[in-house]
Amino acid sequence: MSGAILALDPATRTGLAAAVLGADGYTIVNSGTWNLAAKKKQNPSIRFVNLKRNLDSMAAVYEIDFLISENPGSLHGHARKILHGLQ
Repeated sequence: MSGAILALDPATRTGLAAAVLGADGYTIVNSGTWNLAAKKKQNPSIRFVNLKRNLDSMAAVYEIDFLISENPGSLHGHARKILHGLQ
């Protein structure tokens, strides 16, 4: 597949939607959430390892041309850290 878009709503529980370009425009082919939380006794930076693992798995299935991320005006806590890590 080509012409795919991956949209993320970054947070500890990151929302996502993947869409591919077809003859009739874009069609959503995958959506849901990724739980990026660190388990007990894990370094909190494991969230970025979890995010990369999930992004790699999506890239293995879809030829992602665009990655879109929400950039809300007011972020608190982990959401701010995760968004900063994506940039």
